[in-house]
Amino acid sequence: MAKEKGWLLFVDNADSPELNLRPYLTNSTHGAVIITTRNGQCANYALDGAVPVGDLEESEAVNLLHTIAQIMPASDTKSLEIVRELGMLALAITQAGVYIRDTRRLDTYLEMFQEHRSELLRKRPDIGSGYTSSTYTAFNLSFHQLPRKTQKFLKLCAFLNHSRIPTILFKRSIMSGFATYTVLNSYRPPWSDRKFITKLRKIFGKTWNEIKFQEIIHSSSQASFINVSTDGLSYTIHPLLQTYIEDSLGEADCKRYCCITTQLVLGSIWPSEGSNADLWDLLPHANSIPLSVKTKKSHGYWHSTSFMVLWGAGQHNRDLMWLENVLAITLNKCGRLDEAKKMGRDTLTLRLEISGPRHPHTIAAMSNLAAILYGRGRLDEAEKMQRDTLALLLNMSGHPNTITVMNNLAFILDNRGKTEEAKRIRQDVRALQLQGSG
Repeated sequence: MAKEKGWLLFVDNADSPELNLRPYLTNSTHGAVIITTRNGQCANYALDGAVPVGDLEESEAVNLLHTIAQIMPASDTKSLEIVRELGMLALAITQAGVYIRDTRRLDTYLEMFQEHRSELLRKRPDIGSGYTSSTYTAFNLSFHQLPRKTQKFLKLCAFLNHSRIPTILFKRSIMSGFATYTVLNSYRPPWSDRKFITKLRKIFGKTWNEIKFQEIIHSSSQASFINVSTDGLSYTIHPLLQTYIEDSLGEADCKRYCCITTQLVLGSIWPSEGSNADLWDLLPHANSIPLSVKTKKSHGYWHSTSFMVLWGAGQHNRDLMWLENVLAITLNKCGRLDEAKKMGRDTLTLRLEISGPRHPHTIAAMSNLAAILYGRGRLDEAEKMQRDTLALLLNMSGHPNTITVMNNLAFILDNRGKTEEAKRIRQDVRALQLQGSG
């Protein structure tokens, strides 16, 4: 090769960090070498010649999908929805194109993907020997070559918002000992927090260490699993990588890492002197934690708080009734329906005894109990409770919750096959809304 002219050496998918290409490269100026890789360390082979390749542009992604699928649709609307769902990732779009080519069903692919995502992303694209891996296989090969702490870091990132994951989230949480901030010293976080804190300390240590943290970030970014912002203060992880991590975890591990991530976020949310503006960047990540986990953790807090109020002030305390109403809602969201129903009934009984049937808190307790009964499939009881609630509200002219309760009742009636009555109620709701808007 040193004497030949016009040659090209093409090394594809040189992703392994253990792969040393030096023995195969020449200093000859008569040809060219192209290396494609997800391993950022390969940039050392040509410090001034590395070209980062980002996600496809929308037009490029749509063209790729149409080319592989061998179609020319009249509109790009469905195709745009598909490539956006796939995060502009070329290999995933290629897999989608192959499936659409074989089934001729561009119109239903997105629905099929959302229902059978894991299965489709594991399929090897059948378009020749140049494509030997599915999207998930490609992720899998690179992921398991990462250091263990880096793998665990990425598993945490899978449950955060995919964009603008700030360094400050990790720094603040580590510096707080990953502990949840509490207002009252007499009410400490539940014991279960400690096992998640122990897991986080094994990944990040007990104290903030910038160098060790950057080692995790470096190994993640060198494998192209995260993109680091230009100022180095935040990171982005591809949404499909998040789904790969979630799908590759078993159900128990998925719940465990989700809880550990929740603890990480809780540890970062401590009040600051002056403005709390620096906490705003954490909001998208707190909101990304699945509701099932947030309600499960909050259940312990509500239950402990209600016990404290009961012990200190007695069963008829108004704060206790409010707490028990919230606890009933939380139990319902956690799927603990029998406990939720009992607590909902107890709360309503106390409200009726102390405040009477027309009090706003009594009406709220009735509406919440109706929702719990509906969740347990007790549609007849749920319907009666909503009718009783609505009757009270209609006697209190102009109550702001009237429309909400009417909509809830219409929904229950629909599910009981009483569609005509449900339709009439929705027409009444519409009339009230028009009346309210002037």
